[in-house]
Amino acid sequence: MARRRGRPEMTWVPEKQLWKKQIKDPSGKYVPVYGDTKQAVRDKVEARRAAWSAAAAAESSPDFAAVAIRWASLTASDVSPRVRAYRQSALNNHILPVLGETAAGQLRQEDVLRFKASVSSMSRDSQTKLLAIVRNICAFGVKNGYMTGNPAEDVKPGGPPPAEVDPLTPEQAA
Repeated sequence: MARRRGRPEMTWVPEKQLWKKQIKDPSGKYVPVYGDTKQAVRDKVEARRAAWSAAAAAESSPDFAAVAIRWASLTASDVSPRVRAYRQSALNNHILPVLGETAAGQLRQEDVLRFKASVSSMSRDSQTKLLAIVRNICAFGVKNGYMTGNPAEDVKPGGPPPAEVDPLTPEQAA
């Protein structure tokens, strides 16, 4: 942003012993930014503007359901009809009822944990498959600019591990 001639980039505030710069927030209101050095103020201004940009992008992002449907349609040719049917069923019955209305850019790990809790009565294997779908949708959202990070990346399935099964002996099999 260009400075006007004759106006300093920032001012020294003797009472606070800090440098100060006034910047305009997204609502049009001027906000002071303080720092020990001019460079510290410039860094804080840059960080604040980046945060405002990220918040604006998150607000304008499509909801999770739209991203999920886009992911499912674009990856459909890579999988068998059986896998496509499973994905569609998982989306319709488990994932979208919990996460669908959340804006993709505002999806947090807390939301994914809420989803995990909603399927906690299912087997560990089922939870693993469902979380893998959510993780892939989030990765797709990150790569395509709908999301800034993958909130499902570190979420692991719960539930008890599968029970040990004793195989039948040849006599039992006969």
